Amino acid sequence: MQREIAQLSRLRFVGPRELVESAAKGLFRRIRAAHESGILPCFLGLEIPFVGYFNGDPFCLNAEFFPTGHYQVIGQALDGWLFMFSGSQIIANLMQEGDKRIGCRIKVPDDQPLLNDAIEATRAYIEACSSQWALEVDPKNCRGLGGHIHIAIVTPPVRVRWFASLFGSRVQMGGFEWVIPPK
Repeated sequence: MQREIAQLSRLRFVGPRELVESAAKGLFRRIRAAHESGILPCFLGLEIPFVGYFNGDPFCLNAEFFPTGHYQVIGQALDGWLFMFSGSQIIANLMQEGDKRIGCRIKVPDDQPLLNDAIEATRAYIEACSSQWALEVDPKNCRGLGGHIHIAIVTPPVRVRWFASLFGSRVQMGGFEWVIPPK
């Protein structure tokens, strides 16, 4: 994926879907070549979320690769408070309702949630989706979930004003930051 993104970073795209489609197509070619050469014994079944901003507008698109040897790019509608998830709609609904098994409720904009609230809700959602009781509630979407949780903050990049650079400001404004990094 790093090689694909490095190649694509030199190109211009009209929107985020075009970028993600191009990345998924290149990655699929690499997966197919690895399978045909025997490096991979089978096609991978995986989902790669792409979350970010394009011209100031947030987006969330998933590239899904199937063991049957094909892929697709799908997106989620972003509502006014930008709750996006990949996994179980049933578990997400239970979190919004404040189900006691989860121990964390997704706060709505009227609750004035903080960034830490979003981080905790994300961690709780992933833990809930990978729990034993979730397999009983939504086996189709919770099977195979679990493992190390990693969470990142993605914010729109902000250009540093020219006068800030005169005073030696090197503070990165916006971008990508790991809160819980991958292992």
